[in-house]
Amino acid sequence: MSSYESLALRYDALTADVDHNAWADYLEKHFSRSPIPIHTVLDLACGTGALTCLRCSRWPRKRPGISPA
Repeated sequence: MSSYESLALRYDALTADVDHNAWADYLEKHFSRSPIPIHTVLDLACGTGALTCLRCSRWPRKRPGISPA
């Protein structure tokens, strides 16, 4: 098992105190202020994808996620 795989198994527990809804609200606020329509959002270093999944349920945009893990 690589170091990333072992971390991925514990990542959500380590980030349990992160308020993903607050992050999603923050991102949505900035997206809505953009003078250019935003159709695609790339989530770099998305970890286990918790925020990406939340974004999928909230915004009708393309939302690929990439993580080195």
